[in-house]
Amino acid sequence: DYSAENALALPSLSIKQDMKGKYVYVVNEQSKTAQKEYVTTGMSYMDQTMITEGRESGNLVIVEGFSQVSDGTPVDIVN
Repeated sequence: DYSAENALALPSLSIKQDMKGKYVYVVNEQSKTAQKEYVTTGMSYMDQTMITEGRESGNLVIVEGFSQVSDGTPVDIVN
């Protein structure tokens, strides 16, 4: 078994990769747009991947509809 205090796990499919590295889309709450945030990943289990570095902005991570956004796409927050 493995455990890590204060670890953040995200759906593995929401983590994308480009030439600069792995990233997730977050909601910039001031501009209400999606923006890339580069992350470092750790262990994966089933459909979840641990984020070890890069999630410090406090912005919401887009985990649904992430395939329909790009950097700067206007977003609505739905609870």
